[in-house]
Amino acid sequence: MRIIQMTDLHIAPLHSPTIMDIDVWGQFRRVLAEAKSYKPDLLVISGDLCYQSGDAAIYRWIKRELEQSAMDFLVIAGNHDDSKLMASIFGLPANLSTEECYYSKQYPVGKILFLDSGKAAFSETQWAWLDAELSSNLPMIIFMHHPPLLAQMPFMDTHYPFNEIKRLQQVLAQKGTITPVFCGHYHAECTIRHKQLTAFITPSTMAQIDGNNPEYALDHLTPGFRIIDWNGRQVITSAKYLFD
Repeated sequence: MRIIQMTDLHIAPLHSPTIMDIDVWGQFRRVLAEAKSYKPDLLVISGDLCYQSGDAAIYRWIKRELEQSAMDFLVIAGNHDDSKLMASIFGLPANLSTEECYYSKQYPVGKILFLDSGKAAFSETQWAWLDAELSSNLPMIIFMHHPPLLAQMPFMDTHYPFNEIKRLQQVLAQKGTITPVFCGHYHAECTIRHKQLTAFITPSTMAQIDGNNPEYALDHLTPGFRIIDWNGRQVITSAKYLFD
């Protein structure tokens, strides 16, 4: 199974299609076209579809672009999204009491879990759901917006981490097998390992953050995405960039 992961689109409001002079609309379209050339079985957008906060018009625009690409696609929420609104527009399940959008999909090679870390934490309802899903003997991979580990990137680790890292490590360790986690949020490319947990952070389609700087600073504006080949036993993955 081939999966393309795109993340951190940060699509600007319809009246202002650029952010910091970055053509976020154009970069999304360029990455989408490149993604299609790899003939994926599934395209996953792992959060921060919107620039600052959930916007119905932006979600509808992204959905139209994805539908026109003729690729199968799924989305999850990031900290700049509105999970409930996003779920309603994309036709995804939503827990109305916790305002989270999390779900799983089963494929011939195994099961994919799509978590909602938009609030930098999970509700107890989502934790209970995750425990039940992990009890399956099927091979699994996970998509979530926030990295489940600190990445030694001082600005993001300090200001915008996932707030329940230790608990998630413990829950995943109980499964007893390696469950790769694919995420975004940090606007950088990185692979992190801790015991049985391996997390792959995917670069943004918007811009990349300087991972060595304790203050917010951009590294470069080259958009990126990730290719994931998964056969249920092995994952082969690499990040790609669209150089002019």
